[in-house]
Amino acid sequence: LLACVTLSEPNLLISEFCSHGDLLGFMRLKRKYMLEHEGELLDDGKAITVRKQKMFAVQIAYGLEYLSSWFRPQGHRCQKYHGRRPGNVQNWRFRA
Repeated sequence: LLACVTLSEPNLLISEFCSHGDLLGFMRLKRKYMLEHEGELLDDGKAITVRKQKMFAVQIAYGLEYLSSWFRPQGHRCQKYHGRRPGNVQNWRFRA
């Protein structure tokens, strides 16, 4: 669980999901395969093309943009993220 919204409807839970483990581990596994088979014809299911890497980046950017549209920091700018960790969301303000 990364965060939850309970102050407004609908209630939301934000969690990480990746069917093959976390994204970093998935990318490292694919990189290892690609380095071991460099110069060979790669299996599409086991390799990550530059196009796929760009699509990962675009999808992550869209997700972060969506999440940031809900987050409106309160208080002094220097304290913007102080104490705001996934388990400490009582100071966060979400737009409904």
